[in-house]
Amino acid sequence: MANETTMAAFSDSVYAKILEGDVQRELRPHRVYRPFLRQGPPGPSNVFSFTTIDDSGATAYTYTEGTTDVIAGTMTSITTTGASATAVQYGIGGLVTDLVKKVSILDVDAEVSGAFGRHMAEAYDAAAQSTVGAFSNATGGATTGTLARLLTVISALEQRDVGSRGENLVGVIHAKQLGDLRADVASLTATFLAGKDANVAGILATSLDGYVGDPFGVPIYHTTTVGSASSYYKGFVMAAKQAAGAYELWLEKVEIQRDASKLSDEVICSSAYGFAIIDENRGQSWRSST
Repeated sequence: MANETTMAAFSDSVYAKILEGDVQRELRPHRVYRPFLRQGPPGPSNVFSFTTIDDSGATAYTYTEGTTDVIAGTMTSITTTGASATAVQYGIGGLVTDLVKKVSILDVDAEVSGAFGRHMAEAYDAAAQSTVGAFSNATGGATTGTLARLLTVISALEQRDVGSRGENLVGVIHAKQLGDLRADVASLTATFLAGKDANVAGILATSLDGYVGDPFGVPIYHTTTVGSASSYYKGFVMAAKQAAGAYELWLEKVEIQRDASKLSDEVICSSAYGFAIIDENRGQSWRSST
């Protein structure tokens, strides 16, 4: 039987060895995407449509007092654009044998459940990146990232009027892209870098929690779930909870059931979710070399 958590798999936790009571968890990428995605409330469908009102333009009909009929002069229709997110079921599972539970000093069911839950959380961010990391508007390519490029990314969003509806920007980059920015800051001597308003010094701080800082007023986060293509990483800056959305039916649900015929517990962790880019104009891909 495949995917069994046996004595061989848990060899460091059997009774014959003296171990600490708490095991050290595995290294995983920082989980950063979910707070910045617009959430579609779950309902009796696996598809949710996010709706955006289209810009009807700036042309208005000239009105002459007492003589002009505005409706007769021009009829303007308000149109909308929809972006659909389809929730897909995902899961991971395995068996925990009676023997390993008996000889281990650990609560094996709990440890395996936790590991599976963390696995599914990482899978969520990887799936989110495959969508929100694919904005059609892009800055940079297979060259080293710099602060100047970050300003170019911000400028591209400003030129598309992002922020006019009160949006807040947020950026997500790969850890390698963060390293490039730190190297760039360390090499620069411009006096503005010491200014409090620029807050560029936040890039040089190491918090190890995924948060980089807010250079030029944009909160930046890093994670190795950021994907790559054609020798560049696909970081991005977007309007938080406006550019991209998530439709979640459930997340990281762990269930354990007894399989007596295999002298084991079946541990299953599942999620059901989907993602969509709601408005391409509210996001800008931020690319730099791998």
